[in-house]
Amino acid sequence: MAGAAITRLTLAKIKDVKVPLPDLATQKKFSETYISVRNFLEKVASSSDLANQEFNSLSQKAFAGEL
Repeated sequence: MAGAAITRLTLAKIKDVKVPLPDLATQKKFSETYISVRNFLEKVASSSDLANQEFNSLSQKAFAGEL
């Protein structure tokens, strides 16, 4: 499509685009932080699931008069 409001994206234009990248040390620090946060969130989710399971178990026992 061509028109006044639409510019064509060509390979030549893409090659001219400069993509800023942080230095390797910063990339490594980001990666380590990301992995640490992801692992923490997985532990929180697992802990939350376990807490819900325990609550449901206790609730069933309480309503069944087993406590």
